[in-house]
Amino acid sequence: MTSRAPDTPKSVSACLRTLGFSPLKRFGQNFLIDPQTLDRIAALGELGDAAAVLEVGPGLGALTERLLRTGIPVIASEIDRGLVRHLNSTFADEPHLTVIEGDALAPGNVLAPMVAEALIERTHGKAWHVVANLPYNITSPLLVALMAPPGPPRRSVVMVQREVGDVLKAHAGDESWSTLSIAVQSRFAVTKAIDVPSSRFFPRPDVDSSVMVLAAHDKPAVHPTFLPFVRKLFQARRKSLRGILTKGLGDARLAVAALEQAGIPLEERPDRIPVEALILLHRAAGHPSGW
Repeated sequence: MTSRAPDTPKSVSACLRTLGFSPLKRFGQNFLIDPQTLDRIAALGELGDAAAVLEVGPGLGALTERLLRTGIPVIASEIDRGLVRHLNSTFADEPHLTVIEGDALAPGNVLAPMVAEALIERTHGKAWHVVANLPYNITSPLLVALMAPPGPPRRSVVMVQREVGDVLKAHAGDESWSTLSIAVQSRFAVTKAIDVPSSRFFPRPDVDSSVMVLAAHDKPAVHPTFLPFVRKLFQARRKSLRGILTKGLGDARLAVAALEQAGIPLEERPDRIPVEALILLHRAAGHPSGW
């Protein structure tokens, strides 16, 4: 099938020359130039009966085009005004595409109002997905934002820096186990689908990438104070939880009782505790937000 959007080294280079466009590092503009990988990413979206799909950073529209072929409404959030004009021109005849100009994020690590409103309008409370080659500079805050209303999406397929992918799928005790690992795994089951070398992008970034699949699980949402609580614990990630909780709660007996109720050894460290145990500890400690 002939592509309207450029998706090869030659076509991307030609398109950029025609547009007089120079990719901006501050926007994380690295365009994927491998049609087969683009096809795989779109297929991993498993859009099926999704009410809509959100794409953040559509760039020149190569992935956007593949998503539109499914017939599912696409909401594309693009910060670069020149690329917005290009997308609107390229897909002028596509009734299922909504291009939103601006940052996908708002202060507080939530989706920008225009993005959230478009999702609500398109989905009417039904399930939606995310499929995107994420700009590296917004990966972490965007993943956190997806857990706030109107999220979480039922399924997210996201291209991220390979090291970030390792963080997302890390286990307790791993060097890469972090507050981001815990935040994402509190709402999603995480798997790595594809490793993508830097040679498949233009301009070529300094790092390799991974395509990660985040599938929302059916467990209840964590309490709003859970993530601030975890961040506070990880400020002293190599100290004992008994000491951290005693200082935070102001009472050694409360700290010991909370740890025992959660089934966590008193001298264990925060960076060795899995998500479910941290959720139990937060609940046992009375849902503190981070003291």
